[in-house]
Amino acid sequence: MKEKSEKMRRLTSAEQKRLEIFESRKEELLKKGYAFKELTIHEIKANGLAFLFWLPFGVIFSLLFFGKYPADFSSLEAFGLPGLLLLLAAIVVHEGLHGLGWGLAAGFDSIEFGFILKYLTPYCYCGRPQKKSTYIIGGLLPFVILGLLPVIYSLFTGSLFWFLFGNVMIMGAGGDLAICWMIVFGKIKKQSLLQDHPIKVGLCVFEK
Repeated sequence: MKEKSEKMRRLTSAEQKRLEIFESRKEELLKKGYAFKELTIHEIKANGLAFLFWLPFGVIFSLLFFGKYPADFSSLEAFGLPGLLLLLAAIVVHEGLHGLGWGLAAGFDSIEFGFILKYLTPYCYCGRPQKKSTYIIGGLLPFVILGLLPVIYSLFTGSLFWFLFGNVMIMGAGGDLAICWMIVFGKIKKQSLLQDHPIKVGLCVFEK
């Protein structure tokens, strides 16, 4: 039976090949006694969760920032196009950070990058199972480096640009936060093997 995601959108040749490799690896692990389950989120739902997971950070950081510094939005005029280009570049860096974290753990030859045109969603895919801890680290790298650090920097310097930049990046990492939340609170065993789902937003879990 075809995957639900295949019915929703047409797979590229690279995605189809990726799915075939995954199914072969899945069969091997099942023969070794692993149980299999999916932790996935629909692409549209992931966008809603991104906002929900950003919200507490946004509220807390806004209270801290605007309680200390005046809301002078005229300071953003100097950034204009350069600021916009920086935000666009950060989207690419976001996926690159996933690739760095997972590549160090699972091997850089297992990392692929792509773009789902239907949902305007770039992605990084790791095609090799890895430990729960390293999967979470790779999943949270963009949140920490592109989101938390700029916001923390802004709290010390009063930079409205870096405050807004960090908040946008935290929202952009909301889907990652949702997935890591499911891993941490989903009773996933420490010794389980985790791998990105080949065509859906989320991951697959192999555990004994």
